[in-house]
Amino acid sequence: MEGAAEEWFYLSREALQRGDLNRLRELAAVPDPARRAMVLNGLWDNPGPNPPLRGLLVEIALAALDDPEAPVRCEACR
Repeated sequence: MEGAAEEWFYLSREALQRGDLNRLRELAAVPDPARRAMVLNGLWDNPGPNPPLRGLLVEIALAALDDPEAPVRCEACR
């Protein structure tokens, strides 16, 4: 997956709005910390009445709390 870190914000917003759980998992697992932080930044919205999506967002945020990179951890705490 290529693209500037800022693009990953929009990719995660799009996947969140579609409720695409697999795409969100894929985006959250990207190796570049700047991109991971932007993915997390894009996930701060109300997922609506979708329990699996809500659970995945919590799972992604909790995993990010253990990330070795400070910007990723900061986004997980917002």
